[in-house]
Amino acid sequence: MLIRDNFLDRCRFPSAAPKIALFDLNPHSLAKSAKRLRQYNPTCYLGNALHRIDIDVSGFDSISLNYLLHCLPGDLASKSIVFENVKPLLRDGGVIFGSTILGESVRHNLLAKQLMKMYSSKAISSNLSDWQSDLEAGLKAHFDEHTIHIAGCVALFSARKRMARTVTGARRAVSAEVPRKIHDGLASLWTEMCLAMPAIQAQGEEFEVYVVTDASGESRQKRDMAIAGWFRLALCLSPEWLS
Repeated sequence: MLIRDNFLDRCRFPSAAPKIALFDLNPHSLAKSAKRLRQYNPTCYLGNALHRIDIDVSGFDSISLNYLLHCLPGDLASKSIVFENVKPLLRDGGVIFGSTILGESVRHNLLAKQLMKMYSSKAISSNLSDWQSDLEAGLKAHFDEHTIHIAGCVALFSARKRMARTVTGARRAVSAEVPRKIHDGLASLWTEMCLAMPAIQAQGEEFEVYVVTDASGESRQKRDMAIAGWFRLALCLSPEWLS
C-alpha cells in the first residue's frame, strides 16, 4: 500500500483553469473539501442528490459520485434516481464516474462484514442490500454507454451521455484483462470508515492499493491513526484470516 500525501497538488487537468463545483447535503463536508481545493476556487452548492438538482450551472465535462451511493438511504434500485438528477448537468458526451461499496453479489472478508454491519446499525451507510445488478440497471436506464469494474467489494463505474450528433467511426477495443491495481487511489471523507473497508477488502483480493491521504477528510491526527492501524493489521493478521 502506497500513501500519497500530495496528490491534489501534483494532479493535472485538461484545462489550465478548471472550474470545479462541490455539491453535498452536509455544509461541514463542503467547507472541508473547499478548503483543500482552495487553489482551484471551487463553487459550493448545498443540496440533496436524491432530489432534483437546481443550480445555476450546467454543461460539466465530468461529474464524480465517489463513495456517495452506499451512504444514501434505500437500495440501489431506488438510489439510482441520482443518475437521473445529475444527467441534465452534463454536457453532451460528458462522463459521470464514481465508486460505491456493494452489500450483495460480491465477496466480503470477515473484517468487511463486521464494519458493514456496524456502519449500517449507526445509519452511517445503507448498502446491505446493494446489488451490482441494480447499479447496472440504473446506469443502463439513463446512459447509452457504461462500465462497471469490481475491485474487492467496491464497484467502480462510469457512464457517458450521448452526443447530440452521431459520430461515425471505429470504436476502440477495450482489453478485458484489467490489472489488479487501483491506479487513481482511494480517498474518502472518513478515513476509518469509508476508506478503511474498501482498502482492506481490496488488499485481501491482492490489489495494489494507493491511498490519497490529503484528499481525505478528518483531522490529520485521526487520519494518521487510522493509517497506522492498517499497517498493524497487515503485520498481525495472516492472509488466511482475511479470506
